[in-house]
Amino acid sequence: MQIVPKLSVLTAAMLFASVLQAQDFVNVQMLYYDENDETTTVVSPFVELGLDLGADYTLHASVGMDAITGASETFYDKSYIPSSGASPYKHSVANPSAYARGKVIDRKDVGYGLVDYRDYRYSGELSLTQRLTNRNEVTYGFSYNNEYDYHIPEFSLGYKHWLDSGKNSSIEASVAYQKAWVLIWCRNNDLCDTNSGASETFYQYNTFAQLSYAQILDTQSQMELTLFYNDENGFLSNPYKNIVRNYDTAPRITNERRPDNRQGYGAKIAYQRAVSDRTILHGSYRYYHDNWEMDAHTLQTELYYDYSAKTQFSGTLRYHTQSAVSFYSGRKDYFTDQKYASSDIRLGDMDTYFVQGGVRYRLTDDLVQSFYLSYYEQDNGMHAISLIIGEKYLF
Repeated sequence: MQIVPKLSVLTAAMLFASVLQAQDFVNVQMLYYDENDETTTVVSPFVELGLDLGADYTLHASVGMDAITGASETFYDKSYIPSSGASPYKHSVANPSAYARGKVIDRKDVGYGLVDYRDYRYSGELSLTQRLTNRNEVTYGFSYNNEYDYHIPEFSLGYKHWLDSGKNSSIEASVAYQKAWVLIWCRNNDLCDTNSGASETFYQYNTFAQLSYAQILDTQSQMELTLFYNDENGFLSNPYKNIVRNYDTAPRITNERRPDNRQGYGAKIAYQRAVSDRTILHGSYRYYHDNWEMDAHTLQTELYYDYSAKTQFSGTLRYHTQSAVSFYSGRKDYFTDQKYASSDIRLGDMDTYFVQGGVRYRLTDDLVQSFYLSYYEQDNGMHAISLIIGEKYLF
């Protein structure tokens, strides 16, 4: 479900893995994520495999599962008491009135608070990289993410072209396509054709593309420039988020509504330098803009220090700032009656901070243990900690 930001161990593990994948490996990791004093808790096991199939092919595969429990804030009707004692959404345990939408209510009955939920996400990814006779690379990929109400298959294709025989510079292009199935409950939902309460399936059609240029500058440094583009179409609303219409006259709680198209683009520049025999420094800046009028800037720096032949320490600092989309409002005592409206704080203006420390220890020549502890904070009050424990076996 998309009540909470998409946090998948499939993504986290690939971001935090620090062992060079120059040989076959099996990587097993466990992620623990806790948000706002258990507002949201995620436990995620993850298994990853990298395998060279001769000199010309490399296979990469992974599977993961997220067990999610917690609560999410939204508007609800405080006066609603279901006759059955059950919630329209089976995951809404603490506040069964959260998705009782549609009827006109008194202003005093407009509530805003936490709704309990739980979900399980399953993810899998499979990719095959082929090295051609000129040693350029083609990568074919497929992934699948399955939640209670979201099913997202993705197909991807990438091509890497080396610009010189020494492999000091390259251009890489990739494209990915998703068709997502979204199951929503239709009672008093403006997006459905029926008020019968039956579920209805909506669709997303998403395309992502990027082009990267990488260059080794000298024996100590390299840089990379990436341009990217996304085109998302179909049902882009969050079915778990409510808004209030006609607050000053005849308040009515109903579902949020977002435009059915989102086009975004941006660029990222990254620089890496070996500042000593034991220390490597990474730095990057990313800019993003879309037709929902969001502008976002992300600065990140990473430091890797080889304390010994067996031990490596690392640290990451990231700052992200974004402007609100045109149809967002965070006010709790009033809401617009425009066609598109959302109270989802992830679409609002915010500054976020992320800090992470990690250690990797080589137990044997073939076995590496890793630990990563991180803290994340938004200026709107949300904060979270996460812990990743992993073991990678090289063979």
